[in-house]
Amino acid sequence: MKTDNQKTSAAIPMGRPSLEPASDGCVTRLELAALLHVSVRTVDRMIAAGEIPVRRVRGRAVRFLRADVDRYLGGGVR
Repeated sequence: MKTDNQKTSAAIPMGRPSLEPASDGCVTRLELAALLHVSVRTVDRMIAAGEIPVRRVRGRAVRFLRADVDRYLGGGVR
């Protein structure tokens, strides 16, 4: 039985991010970093330099369209 002092926390999955495209066709910064084998900070630098198209959602959060990521990986964006 739980008391008022016990907090229930949601399980947060740990481990590697899924590299499968999300159902909405977007990729997060963490997923992009894993795909490119770079740090999230490097992804942030890529965003600042305009090296890859980005979509801003909910304030500072960003997403990358899977089609843009595929084009970047294929050498179409630089």
